[in-house]
Amino acid sequence: MLTFLYLVVLLIWNTQAMPLKNFPCEKLVYNSSVITNCLSRKLSHIPTELESTKVLMLSFNYINNITETSFPNIGTLNSLLLGKQLGTYFYVGKKAFYNIRNLTFLDLGGNQHLILHSDAFTGLQNLKELYLDYNGLTNSILEGEYLNGLISLQKLVLSGNKITRLRPGSSFESMRLLQFLDLKSNKIKMVCGDDLQHLQGMHLSFDLSSNMLSYENLSQNQSACLNPFNNISIGTLDISSNPWTVVGAEQFFKSIARTKLVSLQMKYSGAIGSSFGFKNIGEVTAETFSWLRESLILSFDISKSFISELNPYVFSGLPDMVSLTLAFNKITKIHKNAFSDLEKLRILNLSFNLLGEIYTESFETLNTSSLQYLDLSSNHIGVIQYGALNGMKSLQTLDLQNNALSCIPPVNLAGLKHVFLSQNRIKSTHGVLEFSMNAELLDLSYNNLQNLGEFDNMMKLPHLQYLNLSYNYISYCGDNAGSMLVNNQLRILDLSHNYLTAVWKANTCLNVFHKLGKLVALDLKNNFLTEFPQNLFNGLVSLQVLDVSKNYVSSLSNELLHGLKSLKALKLSYNSILTLSPSMFESLFSLKYLDVKQNPFICDSKLKDLVKWVKTNNIQLTGPMEEMTCAFQTPSTWISLNILNDNY
Repeated sequence: MLTFLYLVVLLIWNTQAMPLKNFPCEKLVYNSSVITNCLSRKLSHIPTELESTKVLMLSFNYINNITETSFPNIGTLNSLLLGKQLGTYFYVGKKAFYNIRNLTFLDLGGNQHLILHSDAFTGLQNLKELYLDYNGLTNSILEGEYLNGLISLQKLVLSGNKITRLRPGSSFESMRLLQFLDLKSNKIKMVCGDDLQHLQGMHLSFDLSSNMLSYENLSQNQSACLNPFNNISIGTLDISSNPWTVVGAEQFFKSIARTKLVSLQMKYSGAIGSSFGFKNIGEVTAETFSWLRESLILSFDISKSFISELNPYVFSGLPDMVSLTLAFNKITKIHKNAFSDLEKLRILNLSFNLLGEIYTESFETLNTSSLQYLDLSSNHIGVIQYGALNGMKSLQTLDLQNNALSCIPPVNLAGLKHVFLSQNRIKSTHGVLEFSMNAELLDLSYNNLQNLGEFDNMMKLPHLQYLNLSYNYISYCGDNAGSMLVNNQLRILDLSHNYLTAVWKANTCLNVFHKLGKLVALDLKNNFLTEFPQNLFNGLVSLQVLDVSKNYVSSLSNELLHGLKSLKALKLSYNSILTLSPSMFESLFSLKYLDVKQNPFICDSKLKDLVKWVKTNNIQLTGPMEEMTCAFQTPSTWISLNILNDNY
């Protein structure tokens, strides 16, 4: 309820208000639709002047009851929010919504003392979404006749109630369009046998997370709990945050064997896995998921649990799986054949675990798979065995961020396009050509790189378009590893937060940008720069964005920017610039945005000429006007402290 309400509140920011005299609410227009906002107006009854209203928001008021006569006849109304009334109770009477029968969305959530008449929803044949979350409702809401006639219902939210069993009544037989049943945060212990008989023949998604599902004490005799999903296909089944153990989970999967299931979510399973250093709780094995072989599961998420080891053939019962998420576990070891039989796997997420080393045997069974995305970020990986990942011919994205690597991994991944190696301890780019020859994106930020001379070596990557070298320690230019490709494809280069001032003060790497003819964006902020070499930007004929902000530059030469004919945005803010002349920018025919805020300008004739040039050429000065001021004035000029003032 609150999630939808939050989205609606955000929506009305861009609406046009229409205040009405003596009307307690506010009418707003969005895309020709009228939204009547009555949130938190201390109302005890429904307002009457609701003509043409499409969305009516009445949450957080003091309405105690609604009956058949409470609403005027409004044919346009399709969304009604009545959640969280603040009185002692909230009674919804017979045919309470009969005058607004075109409703497609109804929110009654958050009314903890909700009293429903059995015919409260009569007439709502068009209703698609019904929110009854956190209403203190019991089993009768499912098993009784409250939901009769809701033939168009697609989503039913009953989370946060007091439901102890999942046995939908005969009223569900007419809900052939139902797609999602949300029973999160209830007290359901088991679903068995004919509990779901009135849902047969349907394709549904179930949210059963945060209940009391266990199946721990279920008899080994399968007949003790027959498949409740018989003749029901499932989109997503969420059984997260239940008191599962490995034994209980296996019994549950046994009871639902052969159920067609697209996505299974089993997050926050506290007793799944022995955690780190414990042996008294069982680990998942090949038997745990074996009963799901015929379920055709495509996506499985068992993150945020306590799995410490991936045993051999542990996922072999899920041969159709395309996506597997094991993030936020305690995995320290991947046994040989752990990923056997996963020929269709495309996405594997092992982030936020405790892996320290990657061996050849860890992933060798995925060499024949369709794996395209491998996430190993936020582990403790310091060593990757030579050639350990070489067989992954389909791999396109490898995420090794936030690990303990001190060098480029000694592997060869010819198909790799997106490489994330930030937040490691890498000191050199040696081996990058062998590692990812066809990379299009390479992120080496937050490492220990020091030599700008290695940039030439990285420019041998023929398809590289985005290179991030920010937050390193680049401060000298050693021997270049070799000449860069003249026809390199680099478009975005981030060298911010380094120490490039030491490189160029030593008159080294002065031609580092000269062959980057396709570069579109260059970021040099926070490099302690006080000046630039004269011809530093020569060759950057395609550059559109140049950021040299947050340095210590006090002046720019007239010739520095003359070759940047494609430049659209120039960021010079937070420097020590005293004055700027129009002649510095006259060759920048494409310039549209200029950021010069937070500089200690002297308001002299040069700066006056610049302001005139900015206005004449319709250049947009970015940033708050109050941050574009002169620190000093020359006695011979009368100049406003605000350099944008018309009198300047």
